[in-house]
Amino acid sequence: MVDKYQKIFSSVAASMGVYILVRKIRDDKIDRIIEEYVGKANYIPKPMELKVKTADRDGYFPQKHKALIVDPDEYPESFDKYKIKTAKEEWKKFQRNPKQKIEENASTGHLGCLKDNGKYVYTDFDLYDIVVPERTSENVRFKTMRPGEYIGEGYYYYWVKFFINQRFGAEVINHGPQMQYDLDTGDKIDMFYPFHHIAFRPRTLTSSQVLRRYNQLFKRPAFIRDDRDDKGQIIINTKKELEALGVKYLFKR
Repeated sequence: MVDKYQKIFSSVAASMGVYILVRKIRDDKIDRIIEEYVGKANYIPKPMELKVKTADRDGYFPQKHKALIVDPDEYPESFDKYKIKTAKEEWKKFQRNPKQKIEENASTGHLGCLKDNGKYVYTDFDLYDIVVPERTSENVRFKTMRPGEYIGEGYYYYWVKFFINQRFGAEVINHGPQMQYDLDTGDKIDMFYPFHHIAFRPRTLTSSQVLRRYNQLFKRPAFIRDDRDDKGQIIINTKKELEALGVKYLFKR
């Protein structure tokens, strides 16, 4: 089933002619998502506003926790050791609304899982970046109607989101690329290319490889904030701000 995930992203990247970078999800979690959750009536993908972590493995038999939002305080064994601290921190900050409840019925097989409006919430795919070959030096996000707020969508985001969600049959992409918000290379990244001759062959990159690939392939640092209003005018893109983010140079357009 992992091949299906790769083929969907590869085909969209090749047909649209863009690089698509996605935060890597463990293969066994992808299998569970595709086989048991996507398109099923009792499950929904994690919406953008939910920052809590999803479980990495199932709880004690027969509880299925993998790829679902689970209370990490009650079920720490369902998370990887490197992730449990962050999971607990995010859970502590999480304030449930009246429609969000924790499953208390063990017979459901999802004891301890979060239900949002009666549906279990599974992990979505985190877009890391969408890079247009003709615009590799840009990292654009657009200003919203509300003063001081920005939306991290940039070029091609809506089309990439539409085609990927359509082919999965569910809203597995729910928010703009990570790189339109901040530099975050803590996880491995799957990179899909805009070329048909290497379609279906994504590259999995480590943090250091991501940074090198941006400099070598895209000829720019991994993170350049390039804010524009609805008329295409740059709002923020100063050398001082880039240097504050650790960027050593500004690639000329």
